Amino acid sequence: MNILLTGATGFIGRRLTHALAAKGHKIGLLIRPSSLARAKKTFRDLPNVHFIEADISRNDVVVRVAGTEAILQETDAVIHLAGTYDLAIPLEEAYTNNVIGTQNMVWFAQRLNRLPYFHYISTYAVNSHCQGHVGEDQIDATSKLADHYAQTKLQAESIVRQAAWGPTKVRIYRPGVIVGDSLTGAMDKIDGPYFFFRLFNQMRKWKSLTRRMPFFPIVGRQGAQVPLLPVNILADWLTTMVEKPSAHELRSYHLVSQENLLVENFLRESLKAYSVPLMVRRMPETRLFNPVLPLVGIPREVAPYLYSTASFSREHVDEDFPNLKAPLFSDYLPKLVEGARGLFE
Repeated sequence: MNILLTGATGFIGRRLTHALAAKGHKIGLLIRPSSLARAKKTFRDLPNVHFIEADISRNDVVVRVAGTEAILQETDAVIHLAGTYDLAIPLEEAYTNNVIGTQNMVWFAQRLNRLPYFHYISTYAVNSHCQGHVGEDQIDATSKLADHYAQTKLQAESIVRQAAWGPTKVRIYRPGVIVGDSLTGAMDKIDGPYFFFRLFNQMRKWKSLTRRMPFFPIVGRQGAQVPLLPVNILADWLTTMVEKPSAHELRSYHLVSQENLLVENFLRESLKAYSVPLMVRRMPETRLFNPVLPLVGIPREVAPYLYSTASFSREHVDEDFPNLKAPLFSDYLPKLVEGARGLFE
């Protein structure tokens, strides 16, 4: 296949590029001119990768067309992964990268002569405010979400859904919380669960303090879940889904584990992995804990996700790709702990 990909230099994009290249696909990477040197160094060992100078903040996207005409006009799939992920991101930056960037990529893809599939990487966070069962087609474009990242990804997904695609089929993927490689533990930044890992890593050194603590308090709602997925599993799943898409005109998928991991169980297993001998005890539901989180190194923006009891359906995934199963959290947690060591030094 001839594939165009944005966001190749990011944490997910690097692994997705290597996964696609390993299958022999010809990949055109849309790279900002300022990132071109780094991209060429990162993918120097992949002969089937080509670089296209592009900037998704521009209406025309491609900065330099010369030499790229063939791959642009013979594209089998566009994968739009680029965007900005940061729960504390300012609104202007989030809107520019996630909404305007997606709108420009939609216009770009619509101008391609023959494009069978457009794949958009959204996020489970567009429905993180929901409670109970969340279907893969569920979306409320009028929702006011807790952070600018989730809000702008919701807007971007709505743009993709409402565009006039003609014969092009559309796929929307909503990954859960992406963590390090399940085999190596490799991770590139402190984020999401790693805020807690950092805290537990420090608590392991505070033995005199932890001995005085009666328990580790858990805030949030009973039944709150954290849909973790290792980055290598995500890259493998996306590769399979791009290679063998269903015949649906529009199809959405929650890329989450088949395991419903409760926040309470995540904390209990993680404390054990960091050798912190504390029980986990649920406290009465209150938002008074929210201002305390930054004092222990956990951003305030994480709090709303601790209150979400949303359970994300995998009905479409299980119907179209029944073999896509993730490893259990307890099985790869030791690798995450090992891979996270360098982040806290």
